[in-house]
Amino acid sequence: MLTRHTNPSNAYRNRLWQPRADAVTAPRSTRDLAAVGRLIGPMIKEIRAPLGNLLAATEMLHEGMPEDDPAGGFVRLMVRESERIDEIVKDISAMVSPADIHSAAVDAVRLMNDVFSAVEPMATRQCIGTHSNVAAASLCVWADADALRTAFDKITRYMMECMPFGGTLSAWATSVETPDTRHACIGFSDTGPTVPDTLLNRIFEPFVVIKGRRSGMGLAISRMTIEQMGGEIMARNNGERGLTLEMQLPLP
Repeated sequence: MLTRHTNPSNAYRNRLWQPRADAVTAPRSTRDLAAVGRLIGPMIKEIRAPLGNLLAATEMLHEGMPEDDPAGGFVRLMVRESERIDEIVKDISAMVSPADIHSAAVDAVRLMNDVFSAVEPMATRQCIGTHSNVAAASLCVWADADALRTAFDKITRYMMECMPFGGTLSAWATSVETPDTRHACIGFSDTGPTVPDTLLNRIFEPFVVIKGRRSGMGLAISRMTIEQMGGEIMARNNGERGLTLEMQLPLP
């Protein structure tokens, strides 16, 4: 659970919440990650330049091809795979060299709706229904807007990939304010495969495949980002079908 500071600092503008102890990265792990970043950071830059050229060239080639060209399928495959490699390289860069977090009051509901609008074409193609179950028109949290939008995007795309033959993607957001706790609760649910309870936390590890769920690096980056903003994220099954990812974030 998130715990209240007894003497909040003005420098944090009354940020009253800190993540549970086991969610905070250990100093040694931080140093190790920084060392990896220094090692492969220049390599990533070298990879992205020719990869960007390859992606641009294949896209131009595809745009100039006639609709009935038999080679069109191969070119489209080249574009998709180039985009996939580019996304993987970006994720590796985000893991080893995380961007600085600049938190402020952010409307989480607006970000959620923006992400749902962005993934709507993909959801339609996969016969996935999207539902936003939010009672309030807005819910302000203390977070970095760009980082939180990216986390929402990676979570929704992960869940959609776990429903290749259709399903339902739902999201909700609410605030919890009691004498003992004060935070926002934001969740995303799908109707894909469930995960054995003993392996639930492993879905946040990079490139883990668990019974039809391939995590890639998206969930690992999302958890790292949420924890950087003073929150936490957890996973649970929805009975016999589907998964829920629920996060808690500080209120302003």
